Amino acid sequence: MKKLNKNFIIGGGLFLLFVIFTVLVKFVGVEPIGPLGSKIGLAGLNELFMLSSNNKVWDIIGDVIMVLALCGALAFVVLGVVQLIKRKSLKKVDKNLYLLAGLYAVVVCFYVLFELVVINHRPILENGELVASFPSTHVFLVTTLVFAALSQLSKFYIPNKNTMFIIDDIAIILETLLVVSRMLSGVHWFTDIIGALLLSASLVFIFNGVTETFINNKDKTLD
Repeated sequence: MKKLNKNFIIGGGLFLLFVIFTVLVKFVGVEPIGPLGSKIGLAGLNELFMLSSNNKVWDIIGDVIMVLALCGALAFVVLGVVQLIKRKSLKKVDKNLYLLAGLYAVVVCFYVLFELVVINHRPILENGELVASFPSTHVFLVTTLVFAALSQLSKFYIPNKNTMFIIDDIAIILETLLVVSRMLSGVHWFTDIIGALLLSASLVFIFNGVTETFINNKDKTLD
């Protein structure tokens, strides 16, 4: 019997933690500490880590980092289109690009899900209205897209370890700056950040497991 890839085990465990954490945020320690008396889960923890209130500069920094991450994801989409045009066959497009497209679809599904299923509202109003806050969209998108991209770059496109070290360091700096910016911007609760990190990490590990399971070394290409 083939041994289960450890990435699936880690990813599955992290996803279970995310589910448990989400339930806690929804039902435990719920108090009306949000704007308009909105009820927020794990209120004591969230109040303890509320560092700022609506800092526009940090909010813009977070937006810029998210745009960079989305541009990186778009670059893989463009790569797939270029390969399709050059190779003139869907079958000849790198398999990992199809898996990336699948991950992007999963990310969109989770985004829509948490727009419809409100766990917590933001600590600020947007245009005078309460807005869904959990998990942090910026942290969820950036963490998932960036670290999935890094795994693909190192395995399939940039074999030079020194180059990857530099790219990895830049990614870690941007990720750290993003988390700090979302906390200092005052537009998210602490639990929004933790939830996003747990969900993102679980998806990235599972994605890496899928990549390693379904793509052989001989499929690493390429133009």
